[in-house]
Amino acid sequence: MKNHPQGKFQNYFLFGITVLFFLAGCDKGSNTLPPNPMFRSNLNRTGQYDATGPQKFNEIAWDFSTAESTDSYGSGRKKHGSRAEVEGFGSGLRNISVFSSPAIKDGVVYFGSVSGHFYAVDTKTCEEKWKIGAGTTTKSSPAVYDETVYFGNYTGLMAVNIFTGQKKWKFRTDSEVFSSPAISGGIVYFGCLDDYLYAVDAKTGEEKWKFRTSGEIYSSPAISNETLYVGAGSDLIALDINTGKRKWLFNSNGIVNSSPAILNGTVYFGDDSYHLYALDTQTGKEKWRFKTGGKIRSSPAISDGTIYFGSFDDCFYALDKNDGKMKWKVETGDIIFSSPGISGDTVYFGSNDEFLYAVDTKTGEIRWKHNFKTPVTSSPAIADGKVIVGWKYGLRALK
Repeated sequence: MKNHPQGKFQNYFLFGITVLFFLAGCDKGSNTLPPNPMFRSNLNRTGQYDATGPQKFNEIAWDFSTAESTDSYGSGRKKHGSRAEVEGFGSGLRNISVFSSPAIKDGVVYFGSVSGHFYAVDTKTCEEKWKIGAGTTTKSSPAVYDETVYFGNYTGLMAVNIFTGQKKWKFRTDSEVFSSPAISGGIVYFGCLDDYLYAVDAKTGEEKWKFRTSGEIYSSPAISNETLYVGAGSDLIALDINTGKRKWLFNSNGIVNSSPAILNGTVYFGDDSYHLYALDTQTGKEKWRFKTGGKIRSSPAISDGTIYFGSFDDCFYALDKNDGKMKWKVETGDIIFSSPGISGDTVYFGSNDEFLYAVDTKTGEIRWKHNFKTPVTSSPAIADGKVIVGWKYGLRALK
């Protein structure tokens, strides 16, 4: 395993929270993958969960406090040279404790915090199973594979036992890892702000290969049919997962921080040029594009022939997956950074207007919304009839 010094710190809000959950034992070549504990629910990153979420809001099921000073995030952001204010996030995000999205397996939710701690918490009782010091701020969403949870932080990628919290290995990189790992065939794939996409052995942390891209990687890789898709700089890249060789590259007009989603031979993603793209997975040829009024860092979700995503124009969109025509949109009160999660006929997403929304997937009708009184940037996870989201003070479950 290689060993690098800690490198540059910059712009850690820009990965399309990208922020994640991951495959537990799925076939590498499958085009329709079952939900698993990872960012966007599966390796295709479709954001569709088999668990049932609340169609109407009843109450806060529980709040898990990380008991951290909310000032620590602000000082950390300043120290590490974030360009968040320049990108229009404002001071409200300064105080968020859990920025990444949780991963859930067998009644336990796993998540990291800005304080450098990583947690395992019971989804029903809110009881803490274990907590470890990860060493640095964690904004990469975790992935669970077999008996290990994987997550990135400012110094690399960590592998931790899901039952005890004991560290198995640490793979060090030259910069921060905000990309959420994808795990397939015993290999962990993840991007880094050092411009590399890495493939490492899931058991040992040994590097298998790495690919140098044209820019920083905030996007989380999606995998289908032996091919990995990821955003880097202003490119979407397709790589052979076995060799790391590039199959094709699509250059968009803006930075790609949104994570790609794949369905039936098409890969969908957004960029900072305000567009949502649909490309052929085999050739990289553009099928269509849809322009919004703002940057797109929300990663798209797919269900029943519809693409769902948010934009910095304060709107949440539903598009026809075949031609990109808009079916409906919901206007919120601020930019949307959160990536949506879908359960049945309800899509859940957060907005910087401080609300979590539950919206009818067919009509765009708002079924309910909950005021967190702080920007909701974390992408929701769904389990046991609850929607679980990171926020200013820790983790909250709604039912």
